[in-house]
Amino acid sequence: MIYLLQPAATLDDSVLAKNFFLACRDELEQQLGVTVLASEQAARSTDLASSDALVFFNAPKGSYPSWVSQLLQSNVQAFPIAITKDDRFPGSEQSRRQSFDVPDELARRGITEENIATVAAAFCRAMLAKIEPTLSQYDMRIFLSHRRADGEIVARIFHEELLKRVQRSFRDLSAVFVGEDAQEKIEQALIQSDAVIFLETPSAYQSDWIAKELEMALSLNLPIVWISLGNVDPAHRKAYPLPGREPHLVNPDIAVTAQLVDDSLRLAFRLARNSGLRIFDSIRRWKTVCAAHRIEPEVIDRNALLFNLTIPRVRSRYRELPMKHLVQFFGRWPKREDREDFEKTFHSAEADYDAGLMLGPIPVQLSENLEGPVCIDSAEEYVTHVGQLLSNPVPASPRRGIVISGAFPEREPEETPVAGASGQQNLIDAVHAFARAVFERQGTVIFGTHPTFVPLVFEMARRKRPRDFKQAVHLYVSNAFNPNLRDYDPYAVVYAVDKIEPRNAAELDEDERQRQIRNLSLTEMRKKMIQDPQALALVAIGGKYPRSGLIPGVDEEVQLAQEVGLPVFLIGSAPGRAAQLASEHSAKKWSEKTNPLSPEKNEQLRTSLDYGTLAEMVLSTLF
Repeated sequence: MIYLLQPAATLDDSVLAKNFFLACRDELEQQLGVTVLASEQAARSTDLASSDALVFFNAPKGSYPSWVSQLLQSNVQAFPIAITKDDRFPGSEQSRRQSFDVPDELARRGITEENIATVAAAFCRAMLAKIEPTLSQYDMRIFLSHRRADGEIVARIFHEELLKRVQRSFRDLSAVFVGEDAQEKIEQALIQSDAVIFLETPSAYQSDWIAKELEMALSLNLPIVWISLGNVDPAHRKAYPLPGREPHLVNPDIAVTAQLVDDSLRLAFRLARNSGLRIFDSIRRWKTVCAAHRIEPEVIDRNALLFNLTIPRVRSRYRELPMKHLVQFFGRWPKREDREDFEKTFHSAEADYDAGLMLGPIPVQLSENLEGPVCIDSAEEYVTHVGQLLSNPVPASPRRGIVISGAFPEREPEETPVAGASGQQNLIDAVHAFARAVFERQGTVIFGTHPTFVPLVFEMARRKRPRDFKQAVHLYVSNAFNPNLRDYDPYAVVYAVDKIEPRNAAELDEDERQRQIRNLSLTEMRKKMIQDPQALALVAIGGKYPRSGLIPGVDEEVQLAQEVGLPVFLIGSAPGRAAQLASEHSAKKWSEKTNPLSPEKNEQLRTSLDYGTLAEMVLSTLF
């Protein structure tokens, strides 16, 4: 629990401290939750534990009321804040603690006290990184994606501003040395990044490199902060792999301000932390898999997410000792210091363990990276591996195709791009989870061309099914949009569906004719996709909202699926039309049967963010 001591408890009237306090409370409530201590009575009824955090403002000359001194003497993680240059010493009770220096933070950023919310957010990031060491980190690794032609200067300034904020960033001009393989170095940097900041400039969409960087970031499920700089033509975005429908931050000038850097860093941290929380879904699934086989992981350090797991070997003719794994989960790519600490624990009892696993929400690692006794790998891959060790192989059924329906929805009127960032990431997370689960079960992902989903699914297939990744993906495209099939053919079985002309084309003006060609051709493509010989069910995620004169694509695909008897599963916690449809069915208590699941499980599909568990639940009912 985080306890936040009101400024009046330690300071005389300070407007700056009050504003810092309010901004800090608002930020923490979005991230984790906070309890405010406003009086001596509240403090006396609070029993602080060593796992709790206490945030307080340094008193002038370190002189505190007795009840505050008692709080500071308790065995709690204390985080002192210096609101002025004269109050940097937190007092004798916390003399070894380094204060968060507000004047210095303002000065380093070149901003005034009017921007106190910016440094309050920075404080929250630093504190969360301290109390959640395996989930968050203050000094994030940021990958800057930009076009050199008109973005080189702003990227350099952005990079320098990040360094002022103790943030590490990768910028190709400064990080790739002469003679090095640029693509390999960039890929390595992306894989170990906590977030990507895409600096969209007017000429960005002329760069093949940016397309590759964004495709890879999406395939790795990295949080992407999209910043638009200058007068960018929205038409260039249509066929590009982007993390949402609109930029998160916009500056009409091709310029970088300190406030823009702070806003983007704040959003990057929030998205990265939310992404890191997916590790608890992996842990939950891991424990469920183990419990199904009467195995229970032993907790070594709960805060560090460190466990010991003993796995019985499959019974053979002769007795074999069980496998023992030392396992630690991370909400990010483990740092060098993390590995050093883990290896100390592992080697202190090396004879007791067959392997040491450092696991995160990261891509599946290649086999050559897993040869040592201690290795870093994907948490989801490990959970799947443990399940396979404990289970008997299931015979393959002839039809194992899952149609994934959906797209990014338009922004709702009351929603700002920044507020909708987590929702957009939820949609990407859901597609990742279902694609991964299908490939793990030797199934086929069936879907239409969506510029964001295409690289995501292709890369997931390549990682999970390296020997037959092309056969694992069925991609449907309409010739009405003049697709370049050569872009898709190496990665999927591609079905190009003919363009459909309206019967009364001669009677229509050109604009109406083109509109009807588009609608008729999309309907024909959707029919062919739903009728794919492998199709076993449809999973709807996201999707555009209803618009005047147009039936949403998700509605049409759901209707087509029901006409041919395919079960339909509606994922409701990602924004879009599928969520609306799920809410409509929920209001009717799921009386209209859409799939074999119970109303309770359909309600779980509507509300849960644990997409890995949802995917397993859906697929286990199908094959």
